Amino acid sequence: MTDVTPVADAPADAIDRPPPSRSRSSRIDAYAPTAVVRDVVARAHVYCAKFCELANAARCEGSTHGLERTFACVGGRRCDVYECEESGVTTLRASFEAEDAGEELYACEWCAVEEEDAERVESGVKRARFGRIAKTWTPMLAIAGEGAVVRVIDCASGALVRNLVGHGGPVNALATHPKNPTIIASASVDLSVRMWSVNTGVTIAIFAGSLGHRNGVLSLDFHSDFTSDGGVRLITGAMDNAVKVWATPPLKSTIERATKWKSHLSEFQTMVIDTPMFTSNRVHEDYVDSVGWIGDVAASKSVDGKVKLWVPDSPNGISYARGTQFRLISQLPVENANLWWIKFGISSSRNIMACGNMRGAVVAWRLNTRRAPSAAPMALRSISTQRVKSMHADFRLDDSTPCVVRQCAVSPDGSVIVAACDNGLICRWDAVRFGEYREG
Repeated sequence: MTDVTPVADAPADAIDRPPPSRSRSSRIDAYAPTAVVRDVVARAHVYCAKFCELANAARCEGSTHGLERTFACVGGRRCDVYECEESGVTTLRASFEAEDAGEELYACEWCAVEEEDAERVESGVKRARFGRIAKTWTPMLAIAGEGAVVRVIDCASGALVRNLVGHGGPVNALATHPKNPTIIASASVDLSVRMWSVNTGVTIAIFAGSLGHRNGVLSLDFHSDFTSDGGVRLITGAMDNAVKVWATPPLKSTIERATKWKSHLSEFQTMVIDTPMFTSNRVHEDYVDSVGWIGDVAASKSVDGKVKLWVPDSPNGISYARGTQFRLISQLPVENANLWWIKFGISSSRNIMACGNMRGAVVAWRLNTRRAPSAAPMALRSISTQRVKSMHADFRLDDSTPCVVRQCAVSPDGSVIVAACDNGLICRWDAVRFGEYREG
């Protein structure tokens, strides 16, 4: 069972140099350009890049060792997995290709399948010693796009593990719950968000309805924590200019049932949530193409060239309040970003945010200081034309041929920023600690 083909020895041009040496300081003061990679076969636009953040989940620590500097990206029918080595080299580790000639991939996300640890179960090791010792999470990669199907791939073997089927239109974004990576959500042009169990393919919940989005959903993100009663919170942005925050009832028992479900998928009682706990089309006045959580603070971006940090007010009574109930904290300007589908990236440690623009520039903000929301961004130095002369003749990385940065991805600790761009281009920057880097 496969409609995703691993690609062996996928050709790519890479121009690398070692990043500056790292000091003991944890403060990131700048980023130095490290590498440029380009797929010379398809040259499709790279719409999404995501670093593996599964090491934050306790049961993934052993199986994801070394993946913290690994990212996946999608463009055309291809999904590529790269490792950002400490030496500065960016190495292609795996590549997959959808067999459907009409497929166009827009989103990728790391997730996991929960499996029993057979050796420990057979040995009779007490659960009290290891907690939930009989279960481990095995890393997977989910990809989706024009075909409306979310494909879950085992990166180690290249096998297609599962197809998540249910959306009625292209899938624009994927997100994994930070505390339980066996749960993912997908945002679609069909006006809905679906939450899935990666283990079984069960649709746990659908977020849509009369008070849902009125146009295609472009972006979503899970809040890092479950609610006090075990529910899940999601933020979504869409082409109806609205941002919405959704909350579920307690889900612990539902998730456990979904993870172990063995009957036909249609027999599972999917939860339908048609009323968000917060909704507003006044945070932005145009398409909302990027959203995320920074603690309890919401971050969102539209084509107005601003990333806004704000806090949604709590629901008021039984009937949820709607309209302008939010407190704006800060606005972070991004010049030349008046084009939709330019998405920011936030590290899983919530210390760095990065966003690109339509002229190939990337800026980053520190989020772990009190002054961060109002501080001037760090402008990432462009990679000079001279360093890419040996690449294909029709490509030059300079202002005369600007390249749109579709999405930025930040490594879990904030030490690496990757920009996914049009025409198959991927750029990498590495962190420079205080006093380490000098021009020239």
